[in-house]
Amino acid sequence: FFADSLSEAYTMEEDPMGEQRLLQVRNSTITPSVTASSYFIHTNNPLKQPENNKNLDDITNLMLSLNLSLGVGEFGIGENVVVTPNLTFVRQRVFVDPVKDQGSAFLKDEKQNTDSTSFGLSIPFLLPNDFRLTFAHSYSSVSTYRGSKQTIMYSNTPSLDFSKDFLLINGDVLTFGSTLNYTFSKGPTGEELLKEQFPELTDEEIAFFSNYYSFNTPGSPTQSSPSNSGDNLGHVLYFSYSKQLTETLIISSTVSHVVSNYTKADNKSKTDKILNVGLNATYQVNESLSLTASSSFTRKRTSGTESDHLQHFDDLTQSLNLSFVHSFSK
Repeated sequence: FFADSLSEAYTMEEDPMGEQRLLQVRNSTITPSVTASSYFIHTNNPLKQPENNKNLDDITNLMLSLNLSLGVGEFGIGENVVVTPNLTFVRQRVFVDPVKDQGSAFLKDEKQNTDSTSFGLSIPFLLPNDFRLTFAHSYSSVSTYRGSKQTIMYSNTPSLDFSKDFLLINGDVLTFGSTLNYTFSKGPTGEELLKEQFPELTDEEIAFFSNYYSFNTPGSPTQSSPSNSGDNLGHVLYFSYSKQLTETLIISSTVSHVVSNYTKADNKSKTDKILNVGLNATYQVNESLSLTASSSFTRKRTSGTESDHLQHFDDLTQSLNLSFVHSFSK
């Protein structure tokens, strides 16, 4: 991904130092594209509970996603900097346990199936020596779509990302990066929603189940922070390594560490720390169609009150993703 993005703006000189020079800037090029994806996601901890309190076995969810992207041109700043603004619209629908292999009344409730909508603007600055500085802003909302539609929450997140790509001699790509973001969120807490929908649940059960809303919709570890209710300041450190084994097969590994400090409401004194380690293999069937198999491990630890500690969990997830991409420009 990083190599393809940079190759449009830079080319390598044939010298041992690998010095780069600006090759071409297309100021007026508009590049719209659409991506349709389907994910089967298997998790061994669907309600994100501590290991000693898990009361639900492994589960497989289905997620359908539509992504519209619009690149609005490439603009040169001086001789060595290229700016490539991009607009995105993403619509996702999650079907919880579509094969019905779980008997939990909680998962059978129609309100556990969710829609999410997000709009985003990113302004990457491609800098010399494979550095990248990206200003971005995203809006997202999560709602139920069965029964009476209910908005679970919505948020606005401005972010600043700085990363460095290392193009190795063998063609592999190594990337280090850091993201700083602030999430402004509105909506009821997970606990409030659960009390409204399931008045028979105890306070302890509500504390366990509230994690479900925070991790129901997968996101990018380099751009998103946990969606627990309450404004929070997030910092992400991430690393990725990708290797192209053949012309059609790429494997990559990622490690990210997210720290979210909550600044308002009941969560003001709380800090979330999330470690994620992932491995992906992508097979490019043809120019438009790709198949990706992924596995990731997530560990969350929360500081704060004793009830906050109930949100500690480990989760192992595997997913299979089929994606179709169509670009409307050559």
